[in-house]
Amino acid sequence: MKEEYRDLQKKKWQEAAHKLAENENLQSFFKEILYNFAHRYMANDTSPGPQLSEPEQSTVRITSIEKDMKSALKTNSQKARDGVIELIQKVGLKNSPAVMYSIDLKSNMTSQGQIEVWVECAINWDFPNFSFDAKKIDLNKTQKKYSDFIELRNDLARVLESTCEIF
Repeated sequence: MKEEYRDLQKKKWQEAAHKLAENENLQSFFKEILYNFAHRYMANDTSPGPQLSEPEQSTVRITSIEKDMKSALKTNSQKARDGVIELIQKVGLKNSPAVMYSIDLKSNMTSQGQIEVWVECAINWDFPNFSFDAKKIDLNKTQKKYSDFIELRNDLARVLESTCEIF
């Protein structure tokens, strides 16, 4: 009886992993995860809400604009705090400066069947263009490899949590 239960459970896990392995389902999973994290880490009352995009194949990005400079200064990153102060001094508060927060989630299947995942969280104070100029952006990056999709599903939230500490 225990062996039948283990076999059934293993079969269900394999089916779930296979379903998640399909790129479309993986991208949907990433979008859902990022949207949840955006509401936790990027939510504010001054912007229309997080915007999801897919700038490249196998990449999901979510961005949010922070217009409240007091909130932007509460970042855990000294480099970003200094950048926001520089932005305020350059643009002035009356011109409504803003900071862009973003989370990128990239994935790749290796030849060994592993899933490589890169998480990049960024604070960008290159107002108003928000180009990815290295001098006006602070990044926190994490890269992980997973042996299967179940491991990815179980660990991704923890990886995002640690990478989002920059916010």
